[in-house]
Amino acid sequence: MAITLDLSTLGAAFDDSSASFSHTVSGSNRLLVVTIHLHDDVDVTAVSYNSDALTQIGQASDGEGGRVEMWYLVNPDTGNNTVAITLADSAEGRAVATSYEGVAQSSPLDDSATNNGDSGTASASVTTTVASCLLVGAAVWDDDDVAGSPGSGFTEIQDFIAGSGIAHRGYYEHDLDGGATGAKTVSITIADTLPWAIVAAAFKPGAVVSPSASLSPSASASASQSPSASRSPSASASASLSPSASRSPSASESPSISPSASRSPSASASPSLSPSASRSPSASASPSPIISPSSSLSPSASESPSISPSASRSPSASRSPSASRSPSASASASLSPSASLSPSASASASLSPSASRSPSASLSPSASESPSISPSASASASLSPSASQSPSASESPSPSPGTELYSRGDYAALPSDDADLENAYTVGEYTDVDTSNDVRVEQTAVTGQFAIHEYKDFVSGNSGRFHWEGQTNTAGSWSTVYLQIYNQVAGEWETIDSSNTHDADTDFVLEADVADLSNYKAANGLISCRIYQEAV
Repeated sequence: MAITLDLSTLGAAFDDSSASFSHTVSGSNRLLVVTIHLHDDVDVTAVSYNSDALTQIGQASDGEGGRVEMWYLVNPDTGNNTVAITLADSAEGRAVATSYEGVAQSSPLDDSATNNGDSGTASASVTTTVASCLLVGAAVWDDDDVAGSPGSGFTEIQDFIAGSGIAHRGYYEHDLDGGATGAKTVSITIADTLPWAIVAAAFKPGAVVSPSASLSPSASASASQSPSASRSPSASASASLSPSASRSPSASESPSISPSASRSPSASASPSLSPSASRSPSASASPSPIISPSSSLSPSASESPSISPSASRSPSASRSPSASRSPSASASASLSPSASLSPSASASASLSPSASRSPSASLSPSASESPSISPSASASASLSPSASQSPSASESPSPSPGTELYSRGDYAALPSDDADLENAYTVGEYTDVDTSNDVRVEQTAVTGQFAIHEYKDFVSGNSGRFHWEGQTNTAGSWSTVYLQIYNQVAGEWETIDSSNTHDADTDFVLEADVADLSNYKAANGLISCRIYQEAV
């Protein structure tokens, strides 16, 4: 989560043992930093915002009466409230209140440092353990007429006279993204050689879990390598060689040999030469030990052998429709084939329903033998009349191979069941995690919450490999990332892999083989897995 500046307020000059001014805070994952710049070397004993006490980070003196202190508060109240400062004695000075969004809400301070000297550069070094930290620096020097300028990569926020009349100069700067982990120099250039004092600090960003590839188990009850690329199943009750890819299947009562021009060819009950349009090939009886290298959660459920599978997403040579637009020989025409995610409501059961994004462009089933670019491999007639001409519901009661139900959310406590999370994946987000690349789906969480991605997938076989690839902006040494599977019998989540060694903002892999899936399948054949990390 990127850290952003909310607001910075420079309080009025004071010459007293206390001072106060108003500051407005807004946003989420909030942090308030208050710096006090004094012309007199007097301790600050307390700082509060809306009566909530701040914590001191550090203080430094320049040896010439000047002093600077830095304090902070996590999750300050929103709205316009009072910053109150109490000193051990009367002193002349000014204070700065600066609020930020996107900061870790648990132990946000990564490192801090103080320093003083007599030169043209005030500097201190901090070491970050988390990437993209917020870096801040506050300083005073012994000449109110000499201005400062920010160090490399920093932005000047305030440059002012720390008092009234002859006084010290005060300065505040920040770098919203400190980059990679390691030693960082917080520096301020002074336009003269002068005694100075500086306090520097680094604050962690809020956690983000962003998979670049979704969980992809592969399982099959047969030696097929041509699973359906469908995200939603067909709810048919009898064998069919040409399942409908539309929301409203045809109501034909006669055999049909019309081929589908969609990206996912039908699953013939006889040997097929049709290539696979699956995002992740099935766990077939072939000698390949890793059957599911792609970045999807769609295993095969084919029950027929298949020859020469293809790794291509679109086996057909074209998106042109199959057969012709001429009237079919069936008793009725198809209403409107579509590439929606909802399953077909046909009364016939298809082994490989097509719910692809590119459905057949045929207006009605054709009984002719006209050429097709991605035909069904069966020469037998199809007995797949529609039970209805109305579109099916979004979720079929009987999912089949290719079903994917992904969701995500942030929670204060881990859900104990496998109910869908608060945010369902959009169609675009399914596409984003189809392939292992640099396109990711992010889920953020504030400190103390869990960022969770949940994946539900139909698996027809009794074993499978579960593979996930992605990254977070919080290293595993700070917070472990877990891969879990839901035990339907025990009613609880079980960890099957985890990582506490990955680097922040770097892809890593979680995977596990499950030899017996009997206890993990719901009644509808779906298996639930989740990835999560606690924000710290």
